[in-house]
Amino acid sequence: MLYAGAINTVRSSSTRRLRLLILVFLLLCGFYWFTTESSSGQASFRKGTIKFAGSSGTRNFASPNWRFGGNSNGRSRQMEAPMQAAVPAPGPTATKGGIKKDLVVASMLEDNTTWLYDSLPDWHKSIYVVDDKYADLTVATNKGRESMVYLTYIIDNYDHLPDYMLFIHSQRYQWHNDDPYYDGVPMIKRFQLPYLEMIGYVNLRCAWVLGCPEEIHPMTDTDRDAVHAGPYFYNGFKELFPGVKVPDTVAVSCCAQFGVARWKIRERPKSDYERYRKWLLNTDLDDDMSGRIMEYSWHTTGKSTVSSLLSSPPHNLPIIDADVLARKVVEPGTAGYKAIANYFGPSTPDLLLPPDTDGKQALNRPALGRRVFGDSEERKRDRTILNKIVHPAVRWEVYKSLLYYYLRGNWAVVLDVPLLFESGMDVICGTVIVVAVKDPAAQMARLRARDPHLTAEDAENRVKSQGDVQSKVKKALYRNRASEQDLDKGSRGVIVWNDGDKVDLAKEVDKAILTIQENSPRWWSWVLLLAPPVGVAAAVWNMAINFGAQRSWDQKVKKERAKL
Repeated sequence: MLYAGAINTVRSSSTRRLRLLILVFLLLCGFYWFTTESSSGQASFRKGTIKFAGSSGTRNFASPNWRFGGNSNGRSRQMEAPMQAAVPAPGPTATKGGIKKDLVVASMLEDNTTWLYDSLPDWHKSIYVVDDKYADLTVATNKGRESMVYLTYIIDNYDHLPDYMLFIHSQRYQWHNDDPYYDGVPMIKRFQLPYLEMIGYVNLRCAWVLGCPEEIHPMTDTDRDAVHAGPYFYNGFKELFPGVKVPDTVAVSCCAQFGVARWKIRERPKSDYERYRKWLLNTDLDDDMSGRIMEYSWHTTGKSTVSSLLSSPPHNLPIIDADVLARKVVEPGTAGYKAIANYFGPSTPDLLLPPDTDGKQALNRPALGRRVFGDSEERKRDRTILNKIVHPAVRWEVYKSLLYYYLRGNWAVVLDVPLLFESGMDVICGTVIVVAVKDPAAQMARLRARDPHLTAEDAENRVKSQGDVQSKVKKALYRNRASEQDLDKGSRGVIVWNDGDKVDLAKEVDKAILTIQENSPRWWSWVLLLAPPVGVAAAVWNMAINFGAQRSWDQKVKKERAKL
């Protein structure tokens, strides 16, 4: 049938769409070229070299394996000899409220780092020169490539770290930079600090392909393939992280450039970083090998022990961290942030930190913690109000994350929630695992080791605010009795005792997972995924059992109190 006007055949329509796509592509390329060429300090490409506008000489494309004192393994792609440049003067002074964000740079005398000052004036710079013992910032021993610089910075500044840190190499143009021209400036300028505050650690290597490369196989790689460091990684990992199972596969982006928040670094005590540096100093491995082991281990240093065990092989369970979500829902501009500022602000002068470069004032968490942690009536009231602000928003984020992992077919998901019972989220859990310490003094010591700013009183208040551990243990085990399971061997309530070392903790975690799998086999998750009505029915049944257990527990506690 003919319509008024022309007839659109398949061929003519496809041709027009192709021409339109080509036109859009050319316009985007032209726009990108125009904006990048007009930006200050942009490099121009001529005959395979990279020349800096307004300066003479050339720079290199470089892999991270040229690092400090070790020989290249052939991955570097040197275009011409690097230009000589003096090390710039020390970075700008800290702002009135202290250093907010810092670039921690590993460099050598021959490196030109002026691009950091020309293009990134809003960042403080801590530039280490590893082969100059007279430099303002250097290392005692030039070993382990950039890892020695990074660890030295963390150890020396542990008690007064800035809010955010980017650990980077000294060269502006490197093949692994997340930019079409391999330029480090736009990569840093685009970096999202709010996301770093929420997550804690971010690898700066963002490959434009799906998934993470399986770079190292500690159990199967041979020593003939030195680039992948398999057997060396196995032994190094055991020394660096005693008690943590060596993974079968290490799948993480390369190149030892990353961002990290202060709170994430302090999740580990200073002594851990000192132990890592001591390993670097004492190992018989050469620079390339020891540096590569650290390169593929940085992401592990930021995980809590139990989360690391559960998310690593052989368990590989996804983690939903309530602390991370709690930070997300109170970021500046959110409803949670406004509610906290309105209620606690008038009576807490230091509730907000000094404005950042965007004019935003984040919450001062230690100040807020002093208002809500403790067992006095006033603090209990404030804590209740804070929980009413934060918990509903966190709960909604948890539900969205659970749906995401359900659709991906995961057989189990871990909710890492310190106040699981208090928030009422235990009713949606098939199993509750309580990680407990029998000695409160040990728990307080671990808190102070992780957060040096805490006083003994602060640590004691936090432990008391989390409730009686023994009461939580009893409540978790009671879930087994309510569902007619063996009290100590049921899967609805499992206890992991954390009184020993990391080896003992790993055994406890393995035992807990084995108990859960005996009552919830992995194939069951696929049944729930492929038959959504079955999944809904199972969820309703699970919540009904948990509600019944909760009601029975409350009646039991009420009777026991009546006897007193």
